[in-house]
Amino acid sequence: MNVSHYTALSVFRALGTISNAQLAERTMMSPQSANEMVKAMEAKGWIERSPDPSHGRIIRIRLTEEGTACLRRCDGVVRDVEEAMFPDLSADERARLHAQLRAAVRALSLQGI
Repeated sequence: MNVSHYTALSVFRALGTISNAQLAERTMMSPQSANEMVKAMEAKGWIERSPDPSHGRIIRIRLTEEGTACLRRCDGVVRDVEEAMFPDLSADERARLHAQLRAAVRALSLQGI
């Protein structure tokens, strides 16, 4: 598991079933890089791909039970790292920081950056 994998799995958890193009956009990587990452995560059993029922060329990707369990284990590690990074912030302050960072990433993605 690396940061890109964790980010991608978190996107699947938040959004459900999405396409490779949507994953690339949400993780701010090229479609080619996202595709390589998807192949690696599928090989580990964390995600599964299936054809979109309404569009033959689109492949839908979703988190598996194994991926969900792996993500849950990693959540605790991420929480510990965040607490070490920001020891003086309360839980409410950390939540506000998360919201601000998510808004910043959303703004960048809306601008195509």
